[in-house]
Amino acid sequence: MSDRFLFDLLLLSSLAAAAVTALFLLFIAAPYGRHVRKGWGATLDNRLGWIVMEAPAPLVFAFYFMVGEYRDTWTALVFLLMWEAHYIHRSFIYPFSLRSEGKRMPVVIAGMGFLFNALNGYL
Repeated sequence: MSDRFLFDLLLLSSLAAAAVTALFLLFIAAPYGRHVRKGWGATLDNRLGWIVMEAPAPLVFAFYFMVGEYRDTWTALVFLLMWEAHYIHRSFIYPFSLRSEGKRMPVVIAGMGFLFNALNGYL
């Protein structure tokens, strides 16, 4: 399977998943933030869940940037720095500013966020 085929497949899959998710969210409130409720399985500490679901974005993007063919261009480097500044803050700094003592996040939400951000970092 070529890199281009994999990229196109993942891109189209993410667009299809977005459409399906949007339809479901018209009828079901995702158990996230103020909508957290029992019945969605195991939970994590809110801060840990936030880190777990957001960390793939800067890590996966940095990995594929370093092994990619455009890593030596200034334009790509500027975009890398903007991406990393945003997602390093979002992944590793912001969670510690949350006032979320005792709040929990379902593992399923952290897992879906992890997959989304890993895919987003790759694309």
